[in-house]
Amino acid sequence: MKPIPWTIPEVLEATGGTLVPPVETGPDRLFSGIVIDSRRGSGDDLFVAIAGEHHDGHRFAADVVKRGCRGLVLAAAQVPSLPLDEWTRNGVACVIVPDTIRALGDLAAFNCRRAGIPVVGITGSNGKTTTRSMIGAVLSRRDTILTTEGNYNNAIGLPLTLFRLSRNHQRA
Repeated sequence: MKPIPWTIPEVLEATGGTLVPPVETGPDRLFSGIVIDSRRGSGDDLFVAIAGEHHDGHRFAADVVKRGCRGLVLAAAQVPSLPLDEWTRNGVACVIVPDTIRALGDLAAFNCRRAGIPVVGITGSNGKTTTRSMIGAVLSRRDTILTTEGNYNNAIGLPLTLFRLSRNHQRA
């Protein structure tokens, strides 16, 4: 199932970010998905440059653009070290936010709202994966559902799961 596509106005609304011109990026441009791994993105994905403990996605933004990516979400603090003028001249939509991890979560929350389906979250110290698997098995007998793959129950994994929502899902 294809994830729900994203427009630039939706990305801006979700993140509260600022779009770096040019006009050529336009509101009609669609992004088929959102990625944080520079090795997995395609030309029609939006790349969110996550700065983590061991890697900083901003270091790979140029590689993503060279591979055809036409949309980036970048941290404002990193902008001075990036060739934004070159990217925007070449039609890359650059959305600038204060914190890309926060923006990732905001995009996921927006995606849940626009999907308009019931979402169940499971928390606790023990048994989350087993409980998720059992609930998923029960609900999937009646509905098309989205469940977390593996152990993606953190501030980055949860949004990545929610970005997989499609118009066919009835529950998550």
